[in-house]
Amino acid sequence: MLNVYTAGNLSGVLYRSEQNQQDYHFVYAKDCLPENAVSLTMNIIREPYIFSGHLHPIFDMNLPEGALLDKLKRTFQKQIHNFSDLDLLKIVGHNQIGRLTFGDKLRQNNEKIGLDIKQFKTYRGTEDLLQELVDKYAASSGISGVQPKVLIKDTSQPDTQRVPKLSLNDKLTHKEATHIIKSWGESSDYPELASNEYFCMLAAKYAGLNVPKIELTNEGKFLIIERFDYNKDTDQYLGFEDFCALSAKVSAQKYDGTYERIAKLINDNLVGISRSNLKLALTKYFKSVILSVALRNGEAHLKNFGLLYETPESMINLAPTYDIVTTTLYFNDNMALTMDGQKSWPSLKIIKRFGKNSCLLSEKEISQGINEVLHGISLAKELLIRYSQATPTFEKLGLKMAQIWDEGVKRSLMA
Repeated sequence: MLNVYTAGNLSGVLYRSEQNQQDYHFVYAKDCLPENAVSLTMNIIREPYIFSGHLHPIFDMNLPEGALLDKLKRTFQKQIHNFSDLDLLKIVGHNQIGRLTFGDKLRQNNEKIGLDIKQFKTYRGTEDLLQELVDKYAASSGISGVQPKVLIKDTSQPDTQRVPKLSLNDKLTHKEATHIIKSWGESSDYPELASNEYFCMLAAKYAGLNVPKIELTNEGKFLIIERFDYNKDTDQYLGFEDFCALSAKVSAQKYDGTYERIAKLINDNLVGISRSNLKLALTKYFKSVILSVALRNGEAHLKNFGLLYETPESMINLAPTYDIVTTTLYFNDNMALTMDGQKSWPSLKIIKRFGKNSCLLSEKEISQGINEVLHGISLAKELLIRYSQATPTFEKLGLKMAQIWDEGVKRSLMA
């Protein structure tokens, strides 16, 4: 059995059925308040929520994938009999994206690991450091995604108090992770992935989309990203749900959906709160989708869009744009989800129909959104080319990225 906390308050208990080990049950605590509901899709009721074969989507949402998952399995499968997703959640659940935590409250406060980001950015042993980060932070990183990434707390001191030696061992006694550090090993099939994502995110920023603060460091090997689900003013984490969870799907089903369906879910969740907020969210969603189309990002799946809120009863907003990569830089790719019933890259005609019918935008709003995306890509491409020409290790890939962007714009956003 695993305690589930929302914003530090006990919401209920998650456990496997004794009669059927494939069934997972979640039961709300008797005194749980509506503001501490675990999900927009799970109102407080007295009967248990039961999912068979896997954890409830909101609890599955942040389970590690890829390198982090492999590391955790190697470490814990020999120690835990019948190792399950519930065991995995117990390991990483005290430090997650969003406002849910799992397990013992004391452990949440006392077992976090911090990192001095200022010193980290000057460290040059990037390949060894990537492995060291995964080794040290795997069990403290409830974050999904195949790309190696970890959750950390920035323990940097003012420059006058800096310690000259890099340390990965500072223990936290206060708030949990504030940043995400992500990379991909130099020997992988996806070289320069950090630089790739950085310039894609610049295009999003210049297109007028909300993006988290992101920095390319360590000679282009790492991205340091501020968590967008943390409210500095209230010192609280916001509720976050990706559209995999909101679609009642688990991470393994992240490619099973449509861009039209996400637009409908945005409308369903925001329509009763604020019409102006709904219009803004659908506009930003439209721009984010067509940006991924133009940049040829084949990983714009259900988990790469989400909603943010303080409580399920408060204002709900579209989460900032995140995790955009030009995937066709590495292989022939198509869209992660369908648009107009197909996964091939859409034409301008299909995009405009999507904007009108699914995102409820006028022709003027659609044209404005497209122009803003084109403007963002143009500004980011100029910086991409300049950086590529000045960085020998990235030059070939960077210039190829620029060509891919040109082709994507021409085929999908131009008449």
